[in-house]
Amino acid sequence: MCNKSPQKLMLLKVLTAAIEFLRRSDESIWTSLSPEMAVEKLKTGIDRLFGKSETKAAELDYLFAPTGPLQEIAMANGWHDEYIILSGEWDDLKGQMA
Repeated sequence: MCNKSPQKLMLLKVLTAAIEFLRRSDESIWTSLSPEMAVEKLKTGIDRLFGKSETKAAELDYLFAPTGPLQEIAMANGWHDEYIILSGEWDDLKGQMA
């Protein structure tokens, strides 16, 4: 992986934590995105964020948005408090990269 700024490494930590929660999650009736699909989107985001493409962290914002797929899955699976922490870290780190 190239281009490992401290902010990107912290984003990787947030994305990896979200993936771990999603792997233990069941589907939610409140979102059409399954936990497995969310994991794939996050993995793709990681690959692009650290790859040669010009992908920006903002392309994953909709996953962390209020009432977005991750929050809906988190609420249905008992890790909403952890989601709130991850989402806040995501927003803070993304703002530092802007």
